[in-house]
Amino acid sequence: MYHDLNVELELFKDKKTRCELLETVSKFGYETIAVNETIDGRVSSELEPSIAGSLRSEDCIRDDKGLRLRGIRILSRVTVNLGNAQRVDFLRAAEAALRKFDVVAVCPTSERQLKLCMELDFINIVAFESSARTPFNIKPQLIASLEARGILVEVVYAPAIRDASLRRLVVVNGSSISRITNSKTLLISSGARHVLELRPARDVINLVHVLFKITETRAKSAINTAPQKILNKIEESQPSIRRSAAKRPASREHAKDSSNQKRRLA
Repeated sequence: MYHDLNVELELFKDKKTRCELLETVSKFGYETIAVNETIDGRVSSELEPSIAGSLRSEDCIRDDKGLRLRGIRILSRVTVNLGNAQRVDFLRAAEAALRKFDVVAVCPTSERQLKLCMELDFINIVAFESSARTPFNIKPQLIASLEARGILVEVVYAPAIRDASLRRLVVVNGSSISRITNSKTLLISSGARHVLELRPARDVINLVHVLFKITETRAKSAINTAPQKILNKIEESQPSIRRSAAKRPASREHAKDSSNQKRRLA
């Protein structure tokens, strides 16, 4: 089961691109996507998700051909760029609004901001701008604290596809973050703004393995086991998601494993 927890909102705004996105996600082997909207600076207490969170793909696709793409979970996500803010009290003040989203991410620019964000129990992901160097050194102690709180550190790959001049920077940042994190805290997402920027799950694993110089097991965990922890958290807090997950058909990979196990037992 593979998950992409960062697909940009512009891919979900109209029926045509939405259908194309879900067809591609299904073909590429993903079971869950999170539709992301980004906010720079302060968050309004009246903020609402642009999409209803915790959808299923069949809730979104009703075209004239009767196309039904079943089994894909669609979550709402917000990413808050903290900029040069010295304090993050405004996040706590906007907690009720942020909790309306299934996934909450922050993009800190200093170690102080990161430490303050770790005190907020509704933060799921720490993200860094891929088009610039990581703004501060992330110490192993911080990674241990993030892991203890169940917060993931995200690396996105789409900017390297979107702009060839950013490829080296994405690889440098990704390698650096991969080196200091572990399989429990590293999250790989697309950050795609266009369907052409998405890549099949197996290709992502291979690319991350080669470019970031980590094992295939760790690369797989970054789009499988690690994001699943966030999904488990959501399912625990939202009964409707838990019921939906329980009805979810087994993935091809899981079905294959089950079939092999039955043959071994026979």
